[in-house]
Amino acid sequence: MFEALSLGGTIIIIISILFVGMAKAGIAGAGTVVIPVLAAVLGSKPSVGFLLPILLFADIIAVIYYKRTAHWRILFSILPWALVGIGAATLIGTHLSNNQFNIVLSIIIIVGVILTILRDRYNIGKNAPNHWAFAVVMGFLAGFTSMLGNAAGPIITIFLLSLYLKKEAFAGTRAWYFFIMNMIKIPLHIFAWHTITHESFMSGLSLFPIVIVGMILGFWLIKILPDRVYRYILLSLTILSAFILIFK
Repeated sequence: MFEALSLGGTIIIIISILFVGMAKAGIAGAGTVVIPVLAAVLGSKPSVGFLLPILLFADIIAVIYYKRTAHWRILFSILPWALVGIGAATLIGTHLSNNQFNIVLSIIIIVGVILTILRDRYNIGKNAPNHWAFAVVMGFLAGFTSMLGNAAGPIITIFLLSLYLKKEAFAGTRAWYFFIMNMIKIPLHIFAWHTITHESFMSGLSLFPIVIVGMILGFWLIKILPDRVYRYILLSLTILSAFILIFK
């Protein structure tokens, strides 16, 4: 897969995978930023199939590292609806315009960030995360966007930030969510969409060491960053990823 790329394209992919590792370690938003970059270099559909096995590899490391910090009650509140979202995306994904999808997703992300900031500063909507409908909507959107473009990161970030989890609990819950979702998506991408091929898998396999380096860097940053700074970094990266998706 890399043979047809220029040196610059290969370097961009390596840097992107480094960011993916950081995202899987808990620096949410870093991974979403690279989605449009990989799509531009490899093409939209090939980039999805190329990235998913890499994400799953990083998920395995993340759940081992954060095995004791996940909030399973929160996970179980959104997982069923995420599965519904994955099913819906599998059925209609081939008929959806990429531009329309990116714009709608970005609007949802930006609105979510605004509501999170308003909740922080003015206590507006403080009871929303405790309502069952919140988990239903966010779970469905996360599953839908995850299947279409591995782009559920910002949705899950907003959902978990609204619950005011500590950074370790945030990272652990997020890690287990994506591990479960990506395990389910693998056979769908192989047999339904045919976006994971032997060539794409082997190309991704060669970049696994880069993922590990990125995750080590991410684990280190989480340890040294105060909770408040960590929260602001996540919000900033989430906003950036939304605008990148709009102008992709």
